[in-house]
Amino acid sequence: MSMSIESRQRAAGWDEFAASVSSQFSTRFEFTPLTREPFAPEVEFYPGDGVAISRCVMPALRLTNYGSSWPDPFFQVARANKHSVLTMEGRGTLRLAPGEMVICRPELAGEWTIDGTYTTVAIHIEESLLRKHIPNPIDLVGRHLELPPAVNDVLARITDTSVALSKEGRFRIAGRNLASSFLHMLALSPRARAPEDRVERFAVEFRRAQIKSFIQENYAKPGLST
Repeated sequence: MSMSIESRQRAAGWDEFAASVSSQFSTRFEFTPLTREPFAPEVEFYPGDGVAISRCVMPALRLTNYGSSWPDPFFQVARANKHSVLTMEGRGTLRLAPGEMVICRPELAGEWTIDGTYTTVAIHIEESLLRKHIPNPIDLVGRHLELPPAVNDVLARITDTSVALSKEGRFRIAGRNLASSFLHMLALSPRARAPEDRVERFAVEFRRAQIKSFIQENYAKPGLST
């Protein structure tokens, strides 16, 4: 009898999650459970200065993102602790190993399928911050990042540290610095390197972005000279 009650509670929790989740995102998501008794996911989300960190415990499912015509200001760099298959519009099919990082963009339609209960951790980074380290991040979305195992491990440790600090209420202060450290390492991906014929253009764009950022942050200071 207790098992029956627990099953009903788990099902009710899942139904409540599935009914409310679409209203929480700018794009339309559909969650299709791949188990008879899906449970309500455990979702943690901690915002910071231009960055956020999230951690989710989910039942086996297929997550369908129908995309959006409106650009999202954030990219997500996520990892799951189980084997998964990611199919993204214009990117083909990606088979991800447990713990492998992948970059997502909310408005790009696609499906992510994971056959067992799993945990994901994702760092959400504002596009302007990401472009300071990776000139054309859209090229990396839905691709194997080809990171050396040691680099992937460091990135995972940074995201785990971000979650731990968030639980202590410290992510709002430390989050941007952690994200910058994360991006320094992510830029080591061979895919993040610009082709030779684009290096000079990206260098100019990067310097221009640095100048604009400096002006925005310091223009009100009385001692700032021309």
